[in-house]
Amino acid sequence: MHICGICSEEISELYVVKEMLIGLRETFEYIKCSACGCLQIAKIPPNLSKYYPDDYYSLQVLKKKKSRFLRDYIRKSVALFNIQGKGVVGWILAFLKTPDPIHLVYRRAGLKPSDKLLDVGGGAGAHVLSLLHIGFKNVMSVDPFILKDVFYENTLIAKKSSLFDIREKYDLITFHHSLEHMPDQAKVISKAAELISQGGRILIRIPTVTSVAWEKYKENWVNLDAPRHFYLHSHFSIKLLAKKAGLKVLGLWNDSVSMQFWGSEQYIRDIPLMDARSYSQDKTASIFSDAQILDYQRTAIALNKEEKGDWICVILGK
Repeated sequence: MHICGICSEEISELYVVKEMLIGLRETFEYIKCSACGCLQIAKIPPNLSKYYPDDYYSLQVLKKKKSRFLRDYIRKSVALFNIQGKGVVGWILAFLKTPDPIHLVYRRAGLKPSDKLLDVGGGAGAHVLSLLHIGFKNVMSVDPFILKDVFYENTLIAKKSSLFDIREKYDLITFHHSLEHMPDQAKVISKAAELISQGGRILIRIPTVTSVAWEKYKENWVNLDAPRHFYLHSHFSIKLLAKKAGLKVLGLWNDSVSMQFWGSEQYIRDIPLMDARSYSQDKTASIFSDAQILDYQRTAIALNKEEKGDWICVILGK
C-alpha cells in the first residue's frame, strides 16, 4: 500500500518507468493518486548522483563572456521591455527579436528590477547571472548540490546551501523546474512562504500530469524524467499544496514546448534524450522532419492556450 505524499490518500495506480535521459533504462515505480491527481515516485533511490551526469545543465561552472557594449545594451533594453513593458528603445528593438519566454513569465509575475529574488535549486547560478546582466541587483541562487559558492566579479550568485538555511525575506522566490526534484514538498513550500516579504510571491514552473502529453504517452512521457522527478503535480494537487502552506494561487498558465512530443516519441522508439540520434543532440541525425517539429511546436502553443500543455507556471501569494 502506498500513501500520497500530497493528500495522504491511499494509492493503487502504479506505473513502471525507465530512466531515459541518460539511457540507463533502469526501471522505477511511480504511483498516481486518484484523489489529488499527483504522480509521484514510490521510492526515491539512495544513490541519486548516479542519475545526474557530470554535464547536467544546471550544475555547470559558468564561463565569463566577453563584454560587447552594443550587443549587451540591445539585450538589456529588450529584456527589460519584455519584463516591464517599459522603455522606448526596448519597445522598438523588441519588434526585431523573439522574446525570451522566461521574460514574459516574469512580466506576468510582476517582477521589478528593484525586487529581491531568490532562485531555489538554481544550480551554479546561470539564470541569476542572466538577470544580473540586464540590471537586476538583488538576485541569488541557492542549491545544496553545487560544489561550492559561486561568485561572478566578486558578487555571490549561487550559494551552496539549502532553502531551509535561508533567513532573509524576498519579493520573489522562484522554482524553475526544481520543485519536482525535491522530496519534502509541503515543507519546501511552507518554508518558501515564510521567506516572502509582505506582498511577495512564489513562482513555480513544473511539469504537470494535467496534460495531453501525460495522457497520451504515460510511462514514455519525456517530462516524467524518472528517477530525477519525484512529484509530477496535477493542477489540483499543486493548488492543494499551496493551500496547506497558507498560500493562494494568484495565477496558473502553461508554457510547455515541443519537446513534450518529440522527446516522448523518441522514448517510444528507445532513443534516450542524450543519445546521438536525439533531436536535442543532433537535429540532422534525428528521426523527425522539419515539418514534424513545426507541427509539434504549433500543437504545443495550441495546448498552452487550452491549459493542456505539460508545463505550468504557478504564482502563489499569501
